[in-house]
Amino acid sequence: MVNKKFSSSPIPSGVEYKEPTVKNIDGNRMYSNGTKVFHSISFILKVMATDKDSLDRWKKRVGEEVAKKTLHDAIARGNLFHEICESYLKNECTCQYENNLLVYSMFQNVKSELNKIDNIIAMEFPMISEELGFAGKLDVLAEYNGVLSIIDFKSSRTKKKEQYCYKWFLQEAAYSILVEQVLGIPVGQLVTISAAEDGTVEIFIKQRDEFVDQIKSMIDEFHRIHPECKVCK
Repeated sequence: MVNKKFSSSPIPSGVEYKEPTVKNIDGNRMYSNGTKVFHSISFILKVMATDKDSLDRWKKRVGEEVAKKTLHDAIARGNLFHEICESYLKNECTCQYENNLLVYSMFQNVKSELNKIDNIIAMEFPMISEELGFAGKLDVLAEYNGVLSIIDFKSSRTKKKEQYCYKWFLQEAAYSILVEQVLGIPVGQLVTISAAEDGTVEIFIKQRDEFVDQIKSMIDEFHRIHPECKVCK
């Protein structure tokens, strides 16, 4: 498949954007605006939307060491998959990744979907919502099939049923809130490009309004449950 040449679009003029500082505090990624630090939306969802009972049962079934290695491998696979996709969208040569046979094949499997992206405004873009008290770094803000979208890359071992992807959509809705508050750009479409080790590619296209109320409620509940979070003070 021929590589596409991607176009970029500037951040709207008049927007005063100051990139947050990323800090690692107690093993968690935090974002600082210089006076206060904020939890990432990923951490908030981990606390508020993880089925801890199912996770504990899985760890007990496979054993602590296997569970630890599986989670470690999943993080490494996801990070590399993101890196290759973003390199491609930056019009860089991806040949340096070819020796990573599994993850590079996952990238090749989604290449036709990546080619539907254009007019890229931002990638790996950190933002803070002081109003709602959270932060996050979106994968891509760009057009997908001509529609401005929050675009997120996901990877897994096997095909995932949509019912188990709900947390992804909440995360993307949170990014849409950040984009609107920080850049003044309303984004209605959420696009998830997911690749699995078994060769499966899934594309989920959702509308932010399906999830905005719930993610705002979840963030509020997180702050209610953790009012004395020492690192956020």
